[in-house]
Parts: sequence; C-alpha cells; structure tokens
Amino acid sequence: MATKHIVLGITGGIAAIKTPELTRRLLDAGYRVSVVFTKSAASIISPDVFKKLHIPVYTNLFAEKVDSEKILLDRSVVHIDLAKSTDLLVIVPATANTISKLTWGIADDYLTTLALAVTCPIVVCPAMNVHMWTHPATQQNIQTLLARGVKIVEPKEGMLAC
Repeated sequence: MATKHIVLGITGGIAAIKTPELTRRLLDAGYRVSVVFTKSAASIISPDVFKKLHIPVYTNLFAEKVDSEKILLDRSVVHIDLAKSTDLLVIVPATANTISKLTWGIADDYLTTLALAVTCPIVVCPAMNVHMWTHPATQQNIQTLLARGVKIVEPKEGMLAC
C-alpha cells in the first residue's frame, strides 16, 4: 500500500507556529507530507522551516510568468496534480477568513483553490479569538462545512494570543 499523502494547509493564525511539530509527528508516523501556505501564514512562520525538513512547500498558485503553452502541451497543472495525489487535506490553523472562503467557494490563493480541487476528505482545525469563533457568521460557516462532509476539529479552551 502506498504511503498516505497528507497536505497541511497553513493559514495566518498565530497557531501556525505549532505546525512544524505536527509535521514532524506526521513524518514520524510514516506519512508523506506537503505544505500549502497562505500569504498570511508566511508572515507568521517561514516556509523555509518546512523546506529544511525536505517537505514540498507550495505558496504561490502560479509562477511569475505562466507558460500556458507548456501547460496545454503537458496537460499538467501543479495544483491539480497535487489535488489528485492528496489523501487528506488538513487546514491547520484555520482562520475565520479561510473558513469563510471554503464555505463560499472562493478560490483566490493556492490553499482555497486546492480545497476546491481535492476529492479526498478535508479536516478543518479552527484557531482564532473566542469572539471570532462564536460569531454567528463563523458558526453558520462551520455548519455549512459540516453539512458538506468536512470534518471540524473544534478549538479547545486555552490561552489566547490576545
């Protein structure tokens, strides 16, 4: 049986600083791991941390200059190829912003585009200020995602950055 491929979608929550440890644990358990960063996540933790672990890191949906002729010739688009090889997409931490994008099908970065393209299970791990978490808009978005079969790992009580 092939090694399961887990893609970690890292967003701009302060809890992103905990993702290298999660990655190490997944690697130790024998999973193949790739990481997709949002622009905000890269402001909190450097993608280089994961590159040093020899983990594939995806940050920009397209290169500066897209070679459309090569794409059409090869019939290969990186984010679609990644979606096809993903066995589990885990978005951790999931900000209120990313949860909203997932709910409404907004695909304006690598992670949200990938989330629309995968056919595997998706696990969303919200991490945000308690008031943002309990806001009716966030709670409605969570209910919508649950209804679509997305697994939610609800936040626990604990120290907040604020």
